[in-house]
Amino acid sequence: MSEVRKLKLETALLQKKLQIAEAALREVIVTPFVLEGESPKDIATDCLKKIASLQVSDISTIITFEEFERAVNNLKEFFQEQDKLDAVLKVLSPSGTGVVEFGNKFIDDFIRLGEAGLKDQDNWFGWFVFDNNFGARKLTLKFNQVEYVIANEKDFYDVFVKLSNYKQ
Repeated sequence: MSEVRKLKLETALLQKKLQIAEAALREVIVTPFVLEGESPKDIATDCLKKIASLQVSDISTIITFEEFERAVNNLKEFFQEQDKLDAVLKVLSPSGTGVVEFGNKFIDDFIRLGEAGLKDQDNWFGWFVFDNNFGARKLTLKFNQVEYVIANEKDFYDVFVKLSNYKQ
């Protein structure tokens, strides 16, 4: 493994540890003083255990599935809002052939950021969103004689992480 690759992995590991610490800190700050069985000390202890157990081999993406799922759901909502705008425009101008392009640059940038967060150098996230319609088309991916059906964001994320780990 090259030195640059090692440095990138170490950087990703540090970023992941920082994310864990930030999440724990937010939980302590946001959670009211009457906690349901978990004190700020317990939250901090859990955080330190997670950080201590994290290793470079655990880092195949920068974002967790929960972060990925939240981003995908937000993107789906944005597409739904685009569809609503398109429907309104068709009512206002039934003979019009216009297509709603509002937000397309945002979507492209969002896809690029998602690919960066996944460390996706082969544009699989774009494939998942556009070609596979967020898994609705249930497209398959074949790798090492194994076929994977990608029917939702969890399928995509799990297969992507598996393939990323294989590439390492």
